[in-house]
Amino acid sequence: MDDRTVARRFDVVALGDALLQTIELKTGGAECRLVFDFGRLITDPTASIFDAPVYCPACLVFSGVRSLAFDLSSYQLNSTVVGHGATQRGAEVEFYLDLTGGWDNDHFMVRLTIVAEDFEYSQLGPGGQR
Repeated sequence: MDDRTVARRFDVVALGDALLQTIELKTGGAECRLVFDFGRLITDPTASIFDAPVYCPACLVFSGVRSLAFDLSSYQLNSTVVGHGATQRGAEVEFYLDLTGGWDNDHFMVRLTIVAEDFEYSQLGPGGQR
C-alpha cells in the first residue's frame, strides 16, 4: 500500500469558507469529530469546485488520533476555514486547518493540527447522525 494514500484521499475534501461549528473529542476512542456548516467533495478534478457535491452540514471524523494542537497558546474560537491539507508521516498523517476569525486581532489566524491515522468525511443527517 502506498504510504501517502490517506493524505491523498484528503485532497478531495474542500472546506474553503466553511464555518467550523463543533469540535468533539472522544479521548477513550482516540477520535476527533469536526462539524462544519458545509463542505464539498471533489469527485472530478477537472470540473469547477462549484460543481462539486455539497455536504450540508459536513463532518470530518479523525480516527487513531495521537494529538490535537493549536499553534497559539489559546484558541480564540476562529471558525472560518481558509486553508487545509494533510502530510503523510509514515503510518500517521498530520492534518491541518487554517482558521480565521475570533475576537483577538493579534490571533486572527490560527492553525489547528491533528495527528491521526485516518479520517472519514461525510454529510450529517437529521439529528447529527452520520
